[in-house]
Amino acid sequence: MLGDRNTPPGGSATIEPEHDPGALPVRTPPARSRDLHAFEDWIAASVAPLSFEQDTLSAIAHCDSADLPAMLDIVSHAELRCLEELAGLNRRRREVLEVVDSSIGARLRLIVHSELSSRWTQRITWLRDVRRYLQDELRRDSAAS
Repeated sequence: MLGDRNTPPGGSATIEPEHDPGALPVRTPPARSRDLHAFEDWIAASVAPLSFEQDTLSAIAHCDSADLPAMLDIVSHAELRCLEELAGLNRRRREVLEVVDSSIGARLRLIVHSELSSRWTQRITWLRDVRRYLQDELRRDSAAS
C-alpha cells in the first residue's frame, strides 16, 4: 500500500505487496519535471547513431558525375550552415559564461554546449572532407573530358 511512511526523501515510493508475503516490493520512480524529461530525451538522442552521415552517403551513392557541381554546391551550403550554427552556439556559450552562476544547471549547460560544439565541429570536418572529395572528383572529371 502506498503511503507517506513508504516515501523516502528522494520521492520514490515503495509499494508493499499485500497478498503475497514472498513477493518483492515494487519501486515506483519519483515524479519527474518536464525539464528532467527533456534532459533525459537529450541524453537518449546523444547516444543514438547519427543518421545524417549515413543518409548522405546513401544519397551520394545514387549520383553520377553529371551531378558533381550540384552536389558540391549542396555540400558547401550545408558546411556554411553548420559553421553558422557553431558560431551561434559559441555565442550562446559566451553568454552563459558571462553570467556568474555556479548552479548545477549552469554547469550542465556548459557541458551540453561543449558536446554540441564537438558534434558541429565533427559534422563540419566531415562536410569539408566530402566537399574536398567532390572538388577532386570534379577536377578529375573535367580533366578526363
